[in-house]
Amino acid sequence: MAEPAEVVALTAPIDTLLAAAVARRFYLENRSKVEIAKEFGISRFKVARLLDAAVAHDIVRIDITVPAEIDVPLGRALSERFGLRHGIVVNVSRGEGGATAPADQRHTGRWLGTAAARLLSEIAEEGDVLGLDGSHAVDALLRGGHPAAAVRRGPADRGARAGPR
Repeated sequence: MAEPAEVVALTAPIDTLLAAAVARRFYLENRSKVEIAKEFGISRFKVARLLDAAVAHDIVRIDITVPAEIDVPLGRALSERFGLRHGIVVNVSRGEGGATAPADQRHTGRWLGTAAARLLSEIAEEGDVLGLDGSHAVDALLRGGHPAAAVRRGPADRGARAGPR
């Protein structure tokens, strides 16, 4: 295993300000390391070291989150167990032993709709056909923010079929 690179020491206030300015351009303005290096007259490698230092010295905090109701590990296990390409588990239980709290029941449809909308926005393509089993599912999906709200609704073929059209 490779030794971790040494983090730049930010000993002077000017170093801290430089690290913050570089981090702002990289993380918030989405500028490349090459662009930042040109602007400040430093190498792109120095930019990378300053970005590492900004994280190490708590100038930058990176927080990767998913909504609390999404159980990522269980979704991954579900996908692996059943050979699914996509599996999302919405956790509506908060009590011990899996007891569903009354407050969660009010949000179950919204949570399911939001999870479905997020997944569909990532995997659905123009011309895909989506079949849902009832109005509650459709309402939850549309409330969850999926662009299917603009899709023409019409009668569906009640015969079930699997696979592409």
